Amino acid sequence: MDWVLHAIEYGFLAICLLMYLYEAHHTVRRFAFTLTFPALFSGVIGGLNELWQAHIPHRTASWGDAAANVISATIVTLILASRLRPWLAPRRR
Repeated sequence: MDWVLHAIEYGFLAICLLMYLYEAHHTVRRFAFTLTFPALFSGVIGGLNELWQAHIPHRTASWGDAAANVISATIVTLILASRLRPWLAPRRR
């Protein structure tokens, strides 16, 4: 059940980053960067979150949770990119 919550949380973060990149329009022209950035950034945030939890009493950090963060963000990014590729195409001016 814990992995499902991580998938929802970091999948949503990846969606937000993907939408930001689309709206910002300056990085969407590089489709590979648009795919990798949300997954990598979400993974870094997830890793920092696990490091933070290691210093909180009654909480434990886990490499499995950090991996779930990266994997879920990557899967959500790939699913969205495959379904919404025309949406991610650069806008014509």
